[in-house]
Amino acid sequence: MKVKRILFLALILTMAAVVVSCAAEEPTGSYGAPPPPLEIVGDGDDYLLDENGEVEWGPADWDDLPDDLDFGGHEFHIWTRRNSTFYQYIVEELTGEILNDAVFMRARNVEERLNVQFLETIYTDNNAPRRILLAGDNTYDMINARCSHAFTYWLEGLIVDVHDLPFINLEKNYWHDVANDSIRINHRQHVAIGAANLTFYDFAHAMLFNKQMIQDLGLPIPFDLVRSGQWTLDAMESMVRAAADSMNAEGVWDMNSIFGYVSRGAQSMPNFWIASGLRSVSKDEYDIPYLSVDNERFLSLFNRVFEILIDTNGWFREYGGGGNVADTSIDLFMNNQSLFMNAQMWYISRLRGMETDFGIIPYPKFDESQEQHFARASFYDAFIVSQSNPDLARTSAIIEALNSESWKTVMPVYTELLLMSRYARDDESEAMLRMIMDNLVLDLGDTIWVDRVRDAVFAPMLAANNRNIVSRIDAMGNSLQRDIDRILDMD
Repeated sequence: MKVKRILFLALILTMAAVVVSCAAEEPTGSYGAPPPPLEIVGDGDDYLLDENGEVEWGPADWDDLPDDLDFGGHEFHIWTRRNSTFYQYIVEELTGEILNDAVFMRARNVEERLNVQFLETIYTDNNAPRRILLAGDNTYDMINARCSHAFTYWLEGLIVDVHDLPFINLEKNYWHDVANDSIRINHRQHVAIGAANLTFYDFAHAMLFNKQMIQDLGLPIPFDLVRSGQWTLDAMESMVRAAADSMNAEGVWDMNSIFGYVSRGAQSMPNFWIASGLRSVSKDEYDIPYLSVDNERFLSLFNRVFEILIDTNGWFREYGGGGNVADTSIDLFMNNQSLFMNAQMWYISRLRGMETDFGIIPYPKFDESQEQHFARASFYDAFIVSQSNPDLARTSAIIEALNSESWKTVMPVYTELLLMSRYARDDESEAMLRMIMDNLVLDLGDTIWVDRVRDAVFAPMLAANNRNIVSRIDAMGNSLQRDIDRILDMD
């Protein structure tokens, strides 16, 4: 298995060298045979190779676009929301930075293949797309929108259902089937997540641990706990408590104390329920969402999080100011003042200067009877197409080609070279990252209904140490039901 990985990485590194070498000359944009896709089998150690050790292509790796498509130099305008991650679909030039250059080549290859020209405009006002959509403005062929806003536009009848885009084929490998199944509602797909949606992967969550603190406190090695199936809520609680017990003699923590876990407040609770195989909003057999927190397992998980984070006196949390990254938490973790830290993929790179080694693991399972680990993708930006778009066939063909090309050109670089080589400091963390990326889960109460569920209820309750969740269930359910009724009434 290791040999196959080495062969695969060699192909990717070859691609990287080719891309970087192109920086000194005009790109030809030749489509040709693209770099290999990230085609993983089983636990991530085995890649599909033929008898000659070459990547073996399958039908699901290629798009089904007609070979003779030619859009006559059409200028394809993309309107993209600025966020903290690598949000661009288009970059201006080759720079020698591997992800930038892969994104550059993705666009050039699609441009030449379909005879189009990409133009991208960045916006910062999250509500701006609604004004464009309401006005029937056709300036932009494709809009990249925040997930919760895209859902609202769909409810208002402003965007096209993905199933009405003729060239989009969600059965292909370059579309994320688990994520798209999660956000499909009433058998309708208002948005879709594919290989071109790097924000989805950048917003994946992991837990980091300080290796030196593990050793100093005489605690079990988290990698071993994950592999043995013993990385559970109980295991984490005992370790957080051990770290918290080591703080100053007065027993009151301040910025000089040692913590068991650091995170931004709103980002804590959902990681634990998703890792436990739970969702705040689930779907029934008819693909209709419903609030799914009123059950024994979820209520038990809810209380366990309070016990782990608050009753141990081991949690440093940040509130206010918005955003996903906890700046003070990063400083504390880098200063060896916390055993664990919540992290999203996009800001693990900020720890490059940390002298003490850290490891990357998934969040703990509910208990040892749970068979697999799950990981949280907390948000995503997704493409939307206006109802006033004049040519859905052309638009959908270009979007399909972007995702197909991204699967072959961008995702191998993103996964193998960035996540595995730059973020992971050891082989064990690399294996854990594969587990995390292979088991990403979206929760509707953490994404499109974030303002009704996570941020309106769970985050403030955790901040206030308010454990009376039962009193909030009816109000949450009624709030969601109004949107669900609108969905059921849609034509």
